[in-house]
Amino acid sequence: MFHISSIGRHRRHLGSRHKRLQIESLEVRRLLDATAEIHGTVWNDTDGDSLRDTGEHGLANWTVYRDENANGAFDAGEPTTTSGPEGEFAWVDLPSGSYRIGAIEQPPWQQTYPEISASLSFIARYQDNTNGINGLNGAEAIAVSPDGKHVYAASILENSLAVFERDWETGALSFLEYHHDGSAGVDGLSGAHWVAISPAGDHVYVSGRGDDAVALFSRDSQSGLLTFVERVKDGVGGVDGLNGASVGSVSPDGQHFYVAARFEDSVAAFQRNPTTGQLTFLAVYRDGVAGIDGLNEARGLVVSPDGQFVHVASLADNAVAVFERDEASGLLSFVQVVKDNTGGVNGLDGAIAAFVSPDGDHLYVASIGDDAVAVFSRHQVNGSLTFVEMVKDGVSSVDGLDGAIALSLNATGKLLYVAGYNDDSVSVFHRDASTGELSFAGKYANGVAGTSGLNGAHGVSVTPDGRHVYVGAYEDDSVVAFRALVSTHLVTIGEGEVVTGIDFGEQALPGANQPPVLEPIALPPPRDVGVLVSFVAVANDPDAPAGTLTYSLDAGAPSGATIDPVTGLFEWTPSLADGPGTYAITVRVTDNGEPSLDDEIALVIEVLQPGDVDLDGDVDFDDFLALQIGFGTSAGATRGDGDLDGDGDVDFDDFLLLQINFGAD
Repeated sequence: MFHISSIGRHRRHLGSRHKRLQIESLEVRRLLDATAEIHGTVWNDTDGDSLRDTGEHGLANWTVYRDENANGAFDAGEPTTTSGPEGEFAWVDLPSGSYRIGAIEQPPWQQTYPEISASLSFIARYQDNTNGINGLNGAEAIAVSPDGKHVYAASILENSLAVFERDWETGALSFLEYHHDGSAGVDGLSGAHWVAISPAGDHVYVSGRGDDAVALFSRDSQSGLLTFVERVKDGVGGVDGLNGASVGSVSPDGQHFYVAARFEDSVAAFQRNPTTGQLTFLAVYRDGVAGIDGLNEARGLVVSPDGQFVHVASLADNAVAVFERDEASGLLSFVQVVKDNTGGVNGLDGAIAAFVSPDGDHLYVASIGDDAVAVFSRHQVNGSLTFVEMVKDGVSSVDGLDGAIALSLNATGKLLYVAGYNDDSVSVFHRDASTGELSFAGKYANGVAGTSGLNGAHGVSVTPDGRHVYVGAYEDDSVVAFRALVSTHLVTIGEGEVVTGIDFGEQALPGANQPPVLEPIALPPPRDVGVLVSFVAVANDPDAPAGTLTYSLDAGAPSGATIDPVTGLFEWTPSLADGPGTYAITVRVTDNGEPSLDDEIALVIEVLQPGDVDLDGDVDFDDFLALQIGFGTSAGATRGDGDLDGDGDVDFDDFLLLQINFGAD
């Protein structure tokens, strides 16, 4: 006889929150022989905090490599290993020495631990009228699609929008097409100045400063190709506030669209149809009207990640204006203006671009007149700004901010990239998530270390996974691609040592495969040997659309136990040889995503002594008497009645089972 008890649910976690690992504090043990070992785990860093929290499970089938040339990337021929069911991996029989260990990224995931390096490596320059590329004359704004598959570049001199496909692994771009104002029915791209993509990635908006308009395109999420939908123009159809349309942004909920207009000193608000992407004019907010201040030559605009506030950088007011957004109506209410050299604020001379950190705690403003980035903390309830600091070109070793004109944070909010128009460069800063303060990490300039195409660096955008950075260069008519070096572990081991804790945190980005979830298993009541035990494992896939799920049993399941890979039906009939004893069974469900992910539940099946009717641990006359009393019972007989074979009645088959095992204890 047996019964089943649940050991517990195992979603691959360490069990408690721990501090960030440091190589210096890793556990080192010594083997008896002369070889050494390296052990680690790849885990799903769900919240992206670089710490492994309770419930953050391991990632199976992840490739880990030894970076033998220390270039921060996997190269053909470098040794690899694959993480196991719990995300675990190991290298054994290693000679003593130093090793760099890295994890090969899988789309669309980003490495959170060790954190992505601030170092950039030049990939390539993509120039107008070269290798079939067109539409980059006066390239300014750059945007990467939310799925990371495509890059879009607006070119103010060519009145065009160029489309590229991105190689996820290498960061290289392949030119697909370009759309030109006045061609094939396209309108609104005269003076194409900015690109904004809807959160769902289904629509692309381009502000045409020369047309005082916004052009709308629908986007094919697979090919990246665009189809022109409509043009919304200042003074047409009741639209107002688009004279010199500069920067536009879609609200995070996809319901509204906002545009800063440089020559009208204004912000225009639109209702957005989430299905068609089409815009309906709502209102215009002008500098000096109804108490609004800080919009003189409104040039940069950003919506906070929570969608509650809109921030506008003013080129002539040397200021940032803050508006509160009504999420239902899309209408704005003026909250605050902060100005250069007022109230201790510095670094806003020629404020031209703004970016809110992903956590919503800080605002960063590029100022072309101050050659600087101004840093503000944000009150996430009322939206007010408090000045933190200014980082300025040429001060405290900061370089590359001469003509600071555009900026972007990576998805983790830990690295800030700034385009310096006059420095023909992109600079990188580490961001302190607590204070918002920046520390200079490096400058990558035109003509230095093989980098080219950055003359007049004007726009900068980071891929969702943080692996690549793209810069639009106005004077070089180019898009320049960089690779952000992914950090590796440097491990030094001596003879016979075992190093553990070489871990890698990976966070799923929008569109990434999510692990399936097994529902708790309803355990059957105790039965005797010879009785079928069965249950159905049920799992759900949170992905949309859901993937294909496959059920299996881990190694170590008792002989004869099976599970249907499609239905999840588990069946096992313990034999007499199986009792008494306990048997561990792990039920696993695996999806067909990239990478393949799974979930599991561990159970223990206990097979009791055959013939032990009264469950006192032995088979004796008490069991014989109990069975004799119940003999002849049918239609629902229980084990307590003497039904040892579980067929619902007490008959000679049950006596035979008792007789065979009589005297066992």
